[in-house]
Amino acid sequence: MIRGAKTRLRPLEESDLDAVLGWRNAVRDRFRDDRLLTMADQQAWFARYARDDTDQCYVIQTLDERSIGMVCLSRIDRTAGTAEFGRLIIGDPESLGRGYASDAAEALVSDAFERLDLETLHLVVLESNGPALALYTRLGFERDGDAEAEELAGRGSLLRMSLDRRRWEQR
Repeated sequence: MIRGAKTRLRPLEESDLDAVLGWRNAVRDRFRDDRLLTMADQQAWFARYARDDTDQCYVIQTLDERSIGMVCLSRIDRTAGTAEFGRLIIGDPESLGRGYASDAAEALVSDAFERLDLETLHLVVLESNGPALALYTRLGFERDGDAEAEELAGRGSLLRMSLDRRRWEQR
């Protein structure tokens, strides 16, 4: 369990798949793969996820244990000290704009640098996703200067950003 000031992050379980599917499909336009997913897709993803020790996904809960979203670290490479931060979703409409995404993201980033002893986190975000871009910038993520933005047909650019431990500790 990872705790923030407003949220707690608990490991994703198979019983969460129905909620996750709904959250993911509701904001699919914010993901590289924007197709409408089915429960079969979600179950196949979870089966791969459950066998992969380089991914850690969490359900974001309020302090009264109401599940409102998810966030993940993926492609965790302990040798290189890196991971990809992402899949951040606040899926409960009533919970939007209350600081839960910021709190959960900060708690997971802190855990990545402290408990997992990682050195750098990377992420990919749609340039048109203003709220996510603002959050990541507040956390200290910076656009990777040498990374070319990937264009998604008709949907804009995917920006690559990173945050290293030193910048996190100095904020």
